Amino acid sequence: MVKIIGIIEDNPITGVKYGTIEVNEHTSKIQRAKSAYDSAVAKVKSSQAKKIRSQKIKNK
Repeated sequence: MVKIIGIIEDNPITGVKYGTIEVNEHTSKIQRAKSAYDSAVAKVKSSQAKKIRSQKIKNK
């Protein structure tokens, strides 16, 4: 069981209430999401490092 934050009640008068919901989810889905997140973070970091290197070269 995995706990996620979701909408419990959507009432136009009182508004939206959020809370934790337990969801049955396989660990393989979680692992794939984690690996996708890790690869996205690695791409961002590499592009930032490339940008910093190019700025340092320009400043020389």
